[in-house]
Amino acid sequence: MMYLAPQGSSQTSAIEARGQCVAESALRQIWFQIGVVAEQIFIKESLRGYKLKTLVTRSIPIACVFALLFAVWAPSASGIPAFARKYETACTTCHTMIPKRNSFGEAFRRNGYKMSEGDEDLIKQPQISLGAPAWKEQFPNAVWPTDIPFSVPFSAYVHQRLVYDPTQDDDKWQWDAPHEFELLVGGSYGDNISFYGTWVFFEKDKNAVGLKQFWLQFEDLLGPENAFNVKIGRMEPAITWGNRDNDRKTMEHMPIYDMRVADGSKWRMRDQQSGLELNGILGSRFEYAVGIVNGDKKTQVFKPMDTYFRVAYKFGGMGLDGSGGDFDSLRQVNNWEDNSVSIGLYGYSGTNMMTAGTDAWENEFDRMGVDVKILFNRFDVRLGWVDGTDDNPSAPGAGAKKDSDGWFVETDVILYPWLSVVGRYGRTEIDGAEKKHVTLALVGLIRANIRVSLELYNEPHRSTDELRWVKLNFLYSL
Repeated sequence: MMYLAPQGSSQTSAIEARGQCVAESALRQIWFQIGVVAEQIFIKESLRGYKLKTLVTRSIPIACVFALLFAVWAPSASGIPAFARKYETACTTCHTMIPKRNSFGEAFRRNGYKMSEGDEDLIKQPQISLGAPAWKEQFPNAVWPTDIPFSVPFSAYVHQRLVYDPTQDDDKWQWDAPHEFELLVGGSYGDNISFYGTWVFFEKDKNAVGLKQFWLQFEDLLGPENAFNVKIGRMEPAITWGNRDNDRKTMEHMPIYDMRVADGSKWRMRDQQSGLELNGILGSRFEYAVGIVNGDKKTQVFKPMDTYFRVAYKFGGMGLDGSGGDFDSLRQVNNWEDNSVSIGLYGYSGTNMMTAGTDAWENEFDRMGVDVKILFNRFDVRLGWVDGTDDNPSAPGAGAKKDSDGWFVETDVILYPWLSVVGRYGRTEIDGAEKKHVTLALVGLIRANIRVSLELYNEPHRSTDELRWVKLNFLYSL
């Protein structure tokens, strides 16, 4: 396997070459392990009376289609979601693979979906002015001017998949298509206001699920640029900024952010919440955020508010605000290169409003965690840890408080610009009950805005050594 650099790019360095060899060796080992697992599945099914011929007959076409898609289409790319249309650039300017952002894309997001340098010159899509620039000088005797895109900044996200679940008694194969269909809207009003929202039209066999998130952010209100911003609406709290839920390559969620502790409570760290957040960047390297939100009661405000904070620092690479980035050419190839280490610390304090029959009570809880991101050439390593306490998570009189903790480590290796492999191992523990989580995925791009992946998930703590599921996922945006 050999990586061919695009025309006009510099020759791969010795370090990159060694990294490529390691990546290729890892891929061979991964495919070997996938083969071993697949063999075990087939043998077990045949011993249980399941017709091996039928299983193989169903599996081979799927594998062939998967391989053919990569072999024929992977090297080319074209995609035009809302931001790509605005700047007339490829999705790969801001993403390694949709929806996972690179450092340039993260800076674009932090800057209110604007380029931190030369934004007006880089916009290719016509903008409609709402007022004349001279009105700024006449303020407060005139409305502050702004502009909006000529076309409405909508995009769509669709996720379809084929699932193999060996734990099912009957048919173990199922089409989940579509699994999810979302409408996304995002952009900016001039220089200092940005917005983003998602509306779920369909998810898990349910139509018109409703609003997932929508927020408005006012930027650069005080002090230096990017230092003080105010976000209001329904949002993903900053405690997950180190590993955002909408920034992952796997369909399986990060285990520590997906953990529920209290009986009957729907609260998880990764969930969208309604509230107010103050955030900013200081000196291009230090990031902070503090917020007050409604917790697990969504838009209902008649309950004790939850609070959270996060602070983080980035060593090396591009600045958090995009300083040092290539804004002249909007680089579209090898855009994962940002050798750096980012470390974050976060905390959350909240209250669950618990009910069981006629009983009602409050569960006060706290979470404290650390996240680490290491970028080195083609390697993206993520680590996360969280520790928590729930004072009264079960029914009244059921027992004392519950302690919880968890951690995970994930490695994402880019083999080609259109192909990567992701491996994750995590552990969560609630009141002494331990769970282990293993995820392995091969992820590729058919086009810059069309992604396909083969993903395996298992829980080694269970008494059986069977896989929990295998999924062939198709994800695309438009």
